[in-house]
Amino acid sequence: MNSSFIVILQKLLSEQGKDIFLNSTKYKALLADYTQGDYKKESRLLLQAVEAGVSKAVDAADDLTICKKQQIRLLREDHFLDEDIAGDLIDTLILILKGKNKLESLNFINQKQELQTQPLIKPEMLPTSNDRHPSNQYISPVMQAEKQRHGFTTFCLVLGLIFGSLQILGGIIIFFIGIL
Repeated sequence: MNSSFIVILQKLLSEQGKDIFLNSTKYKALLADYTQGDYKKESRLLLQAVEAGVSKAVDAADDLTICKKQQIRLLREDHFLDEDIAGDLIDTLILILKGKNKLESLNFINQKQELQTQPLIKPEMLPTSNDRHPSNQYISPVMQAEKQRHGFTTFCLVLGLIFGSLQILGGIIIFFIGIL
């Protein structure tokens, strides 16, 4: 989220209290006043999250990691939001409702989990039987792309020769028709 939009949300929180983020109708009216017509996309997305009950879930959650995963799934499946956008919205609500320390600890936990779940060698990096040349040698993806590009270039060249020949043949026929 835009940092100046978050400042506006923090101002809204300090002046109106946490309950404003739990009541979507009051939130919608006051947010329009506080943003003064700016940040329309951010306001719309955050309002959608508040109306979906994400702010209530975040406020009531003891384990923010589980809560965040559940709310991302809710926003993705029920409101068709991209996973990254949904995560950003939830992070913003955590920052506003729970504070900076909770958000930083949640991000640290998520980074640690990502490092633990990422394999050292990704399956797409390993050669498959399709990658092997008839001589049973590994062919890199770059070489495969080069072969495909070479084949496409040859195809275009042959196609151009055929159409060029047809044009010449058509010109010759028209020439002889004109003589007769």
